[in-house]
Amino acid sequence: MKKHFVKEYENTLTVNHKGKVVNQVIYKGDYYCSSKEEKKELLSLSVLFIGIMLIAFFINGCVSSQSSNVLYIALPYVAYFLPFVYMIMGIYRLMKNPLKMEKIQKEHSYDRILRCSIGILVLSVLGVLGSIIYLVTNKQIIHILTEVRFLCLNAIIGMVSFLLLRYVSKSRKKLQIEARTKK
Repeated sequence: MKKHFVKEYENTLTVNHKGKVVNQVIYKGDYYCSSKEEKKELLSLSVLFIGIMLIAFFINGCVSSQSSNVLYIALPYVAYFLPFVYMIMGIYRLMKNPLKMEKIQKEHSYDRILRCSIGILVLSVLGVLGSIIYLVTNKQIIHILTEVRFLCLNAIIGMVSFLLLRYVSKSRKKLQIEARTKK
């Protein structure tokens, strides 16, 4: 558990059913609540958007463009892998989270998907800019259709990531903060 989550929990000594004194960790922070419909809609859109981005990513990998051999285009393309995996982990966590989430659960689902969308958007912008630079500087020696397809697929990944970013940020704002009830 990260250090900034330590403040959200409290250790208390309790007696269990066997009569032993045990250390029990109790959450004392606020809860983040969402409705079942909002969670289901976010989950389905997240799966749809990550699916579109992964399909575009794999098609881009199958396109044998000359620009994919250039470092300033290949590096952002290869780096897509990390935010994709991290986003899939966030979507999985979102699926497993209850409707009344603790702070750590919210950060591992909503915030993770949001950060990954930003990362994918930045990488796609870098890939598109790199492809444009490559197209402009090597226009005599390249197969233009293949290079434009590579550029368009990178742009599609960026646009879908931007749409997901907007939707997740709206969903995060809709989360209702509920203070923990004292026992």
